Amino acid sequence: MLPGIMVVKVTILVKRDDCRVANAMNGANVNFNVVRVNIGADTSRHLVILSGKSASEVASYLRGRRLYAYVINDSTLWVSGPSCSACRFMANSNAIVNGINPTGELVTYNVWLPSKVGAREFIKGLRRGGFSFKIVSISNIDSVDLTERQFEALTLAYKRGLFDAKRKVSIIKLSRELGVTPSTYSELLRKALKKVLDYYFNELP
Repeated sequence: MLPGIMVVKVTILVKRDDCRVANAMNGANVNFNVVRVNIGADTSRHLVILSGKSASEVASYLRGRRLYAYVINDSTLWVSGPSCSACRFMANSNAIVNGINPTGELVTYNVWLPSKVGAREFIKGLRRGGFSFKIVSISNIDSVDLTERQFEALTLAYKRGLFDAKRKVSIIKLSRELGVTPSTYSELLRKALKKVLDYYFNELP
């Protein structure tokens, strides 16, 4: 049996002022709360809850600023736009981002990294990138006993968009990128997801 790796959870607060979606929402003079972000190296999608104006009115304003805005209901939008510098960094890193909470120019990221060395390199990368940031917490997740290969399979699937609503990649393509057969990749991913889900359900009160 392969030894498990030490998964490290890092919560970090990053300051950035180049989020076109947040800046446009502020320009729309509407109260809003970004409740979810699907980040990408080029484009990030934001689930936005509004108050004070209708979603269709705000969507029209955002489209005039060359952002994609899809109306879910009268107070909810999906808004897509170019990724800010912080989200681009996260998307191109080896971290799994499992939580994002943007507030104005500040955004809190909860990320998983495959080792303490990986966490240190991640933080060094932020410094090299010139980001203004604060480390909120760093902790080991002992109960997620992923092997290195399982973590690689899970990270690759996450980064390439396997779990997106509109799937961007296939298991066959991912398996080729990892250098294994599709059946082996599927098994690695299944075991990794099982361990991650066990962790989350065990954390529930």
